[in-house]
Amino acid sequence: MPKKEIPHHLPKQTFQFIGACILLIGAWLLVLMWLTVFTEEVLAPWDARDIAPPPTTTWQATLDDFFGARPGVWLPSMFVLAACVTTFLWQIRKVGWRSIVPLRLAVSALIYAILLIAIAIATLRLPDLWLGGPPWQTAIGYHRTWLAGITLTVLTTAWLWRQATWQFANDSST
Repeated sequence: MPKKEIPHHLPKQTFQFIGACILLIGAWLLVLMWLTVFTEEVLAPWDARDIAPPPTTTWQATLDDFFGARPGVWLPSMFVLAACVTTFLWQIRKVGWRSIVPLRLAVSALIYAILLIAIAIATLRLPDLWLGGPPWQTAIGYHRTWLAGITLTVLTTAWLWRQATWQFANDSST
């Protein structure tokens, strides 16, 4: 019985898929890095600066302590990463191992990262306009970060929902 020859080369689509997956992982790392930065800025504002924290018996101090160190500072990022990986696996299951899936998710993640940075910076600075008083560096508190927290939560939720509901050309499960 003759043996089947195993080809010693991989199809071009395999390299495209691997390259797209590498780009996707890089985009996810970028998103995780910025989400972690903004988690500390929004949920642990006293830890992000060298300013005396609130009294230790308050809810603000407890929240600041939790989100100012591991594992709290990583918690939102890990939730988003789990949702991204789940979305990737779901889309691959629906449409197969096509390079368009990780490529589209990577581009989406890069666009999200740009929006995340721009919106976070804008919403973290807005309270200075309407609250007045001392500058951001001396008047720390959740009264200055709630808008950024809500806005970033809505942006992240919309991004994750959009990724999960994408339909690809060969998707027959519609």
